[in-house]
Amino acid sequence: MTVWNRTRAKAGALSGPRVRLAGSVADALTSSPLTIVSVSDHESARTLVEEAARDLDGRVVASASFVTPEQARAFATVVSAAGGRYLDLEIIAWPSQVRSGAGVFLVSGPRTSYEAHRERFERIARATYVNAAPGSAYASGMAVQVPWLPLAVGLLQGLRIAESQDLSPAWFRGRPGAVPVPPGATARSDPRGARSV
Repeated sequence: MTVWNRTRAKAGALSGPRVRLAGSVADALTSSPLTIVSVSDHESARTLVEEAARDLDGRVVASASFVTPEQARAFATVVSAAGGRYLDLEIIAWPSQVRSGAGVFLVSGPRTSYEAHRERFERIARATYVNAAPGSAYASGMAVQVPWLPLAVGLLQGLRIAESQDLSPAWFRGRPGAVPVPPGATARSDPRGARSV
């Protein structure tokens, strides 16, 4: 495995007997048949690849950055112009879930490129192919996650209510989806210990 980071120390933190630190983006892109680009945004990802990619010669560049379908098509054009193939990735996982089997990779782009590297993706997370359209992986990931947004908003509102009653975040933590009951309270007690009527 080859790794590169704009901050050398961050790349160095990943070093090990089976990890080589690349000296540049171009070095990283040409060191493997598959490069996964994971930076903060699409523009950064595309610029890094565009400035470094001269001859990708059939290599696959997979981006896990936020991307619209239009941006994904532009990125695919950059990679294709250098002789490579582009895959769009949506990672549905917390960092702690990577390689645990709990995370999910949604992948879109050329199916042959996906199949060629499916085993590599599945070492990181469960991989699911979406379709050949660049950007579809990210869009389908958003579609899957949107139903959870009301839950997130509800949890934040619950925390706000708890704090308004001088209940600490530590007390509230660990009680999503259930009526919070502190130690010593009864089923008929309210969260502050007063009896219900």
